Amino acid sequence: IGYDETQLDQHIHKHLLSSNLILDLRSTATYAALRLKNSVCIPYSTLKDRMCELPDKHTPLILLTDSLIIDLPTDIITDPSAFLASRGWTVTHTFYSSPSFWVLTAHHKLTTTAALTSTDFARVLYTPLPFLARNITLIEEIVGHNSSTVLDVGCGSGRDLVWLCSRALRGESRVAWSGVGIDCWEGALRRVKSIAEFHGVGEKVLGVRCVIDKDGVVSGDVSVVESAGPYGLVVGVRVLLRAAFGWVRSMVLDGGLLLWFTFVEFGERTARMNDGTVRPGSKEDIVERGELAREFGEDFGFEILYNEIEFLNDGRPMSAFLARKRPIQT
Repeated sequence: IGYDETQLDQHIHKHLLSSNLILDLRSTATYAALRLKNSVCIPYSTLKDRMCELPDKHTPLILLTDSLIIDLPTDIITDPSAFLASRGWTVTHTFYSSPSFWVLTAHHKLTTTAALTSTDFARVLYTPLPFLARNITLIEEIVGHNSSTVLDVGCGSGRDLVWLCSRALRGESRVAWSGVGIDCWEGALRRVKSIAEFHGVGEKVLGVRCVIDKDGVVSGDVSVVESAGPYGLVVGVRVLLRAAFGWVRSMVLDGGLLLWFTFVEFGERTARMNDGTVRPGSKEDIVERGELAREFGEDFGFEILYNEIEFLNDGRPMSAFLARKRPIQT
């Protein structure tokens, strides 16, 4: 709004020709009729409930929206850029849907009117856990097609689980993953269901409520989890649950993998962010150095493939651990 076509074309050159992080805030029907090829649609009226699908706050966003936004919840700011900024994201540019915009983007071959496919719905804005993404080729080589099931322990909103189970739809893998995510919070499990359904893997992803107490007793719908297991891959991200390590070991298929990524003891830097904030504050949530190697090492039939300390963007040290449960020799 307010640009002549020359200025608009300059902004298209600058922001769209090389970007893969375009958030389309128009309605799904409008998006289906005409859209940018590399965009992901989250209608603005639903954004507040789907913010877990956005990339991390270090990643700038490019927005596409209608010039007039109506039918919003009363607690949503009318300006999308201002709303996202109020939540900590950076928006580098906002484009408004207009005849000139679509003429110019079509000229640059950035648009499509093709019918939406499962590949379109499987596209995500966020990136999964980098440690998982970095090792996914090795994981899929080991797991293969016959044991391509995953258990995500403490799954939260299910981002990693949905990313993994939608890889085949995006053409990134020939392995057709399916999986179970467990969490103690019903709100997280509702998000798992919503995200999975939107991205076309609702039948491949199941969220299950389970509670693991301080003694390692697993309660809730544990029978559902165990009946679907053991799993080719068991994942735990930013969780410890040391009292339940025995149960976690039993959930890993013989020949399968365990990937764990959690807060680790590291002297004065333990759980300390760059700004000095310490979180988590309890030692019960922080793994000791060498603890994962003891609990998922040779004594319990595992082969350690990777065991290093890595750091989050906020400075906190993490234990990055990958091990394979040795197959039973016959």
